[in-house]
Amino acid sequence: ITPGQAQIAKIAQATVKSPQFAQLGTATLTDFILRQDGFEFGDLTLEVAGGGTATIGSFLSVTGLKVQAAAFKVNYGATTTTTGTLTVTVTSAKLFPDGGFVTSSLTGLTASYDFGEGGRLDILVDEFALSVGEALRVKASVVHVTPGEDVIVQIESATLESPQFSQLGSVAIEDFEVRQDGFSVANATLTVAGGGT
Repeated sequence: ITPGQAQIAKIAQATVKSPQFAQLGTATLTDFILRQDGFEFGDLTLEVAGGGTATIGSFLSVTGLKVQAAAFKVNYGATTTTTGTLTVTVTSAKLFPDGGFVTSSLTGLTASYDFGEGGRLDILVDEFALSVGEALRVKASVVHVTPGEDVIVQIESATLESPQFSQLGSVAIEDFEVRQDGFSVANATLTVAGGGT
């Protein structure tokens, strides 16, 4: 610790725990430097102990949560600049895990944010499912979300069906894209239950 110097403090490694959120495990921080004009650190990792499950109230449960920030640097001045990357990975997650009218689950989520060059968010989900009571069920595979880009959402494949109105059959969609200026679908197939009309 050197008060009054350009570099005020340096910590090679530290661990952080929260008694209130013990299920989130321990955060590890490396190469932390506090400067007169900001701060930086080499790596910050937070993960649920043993790849277990963390819950937030009764509306969200997350298994295998890991949050990692790397090469993170903040400079204060006429304008504040931030560089580095933040990555969140989740083995699986459930919305309203105790049941309810709306339920949702996903597996294989990776989200990353690059603070350089104005910032870029990139989200990839291997499998996604959503149920709205018995009215609607949606299942999607390989969902790629990039807010702010020309192509905002890409879905490799998805199926929509209604258990309540099973005679309507299901709709299968391939290569669905949502762009800044519209959307496109490479292929959509309606299958009527039992080959009926």
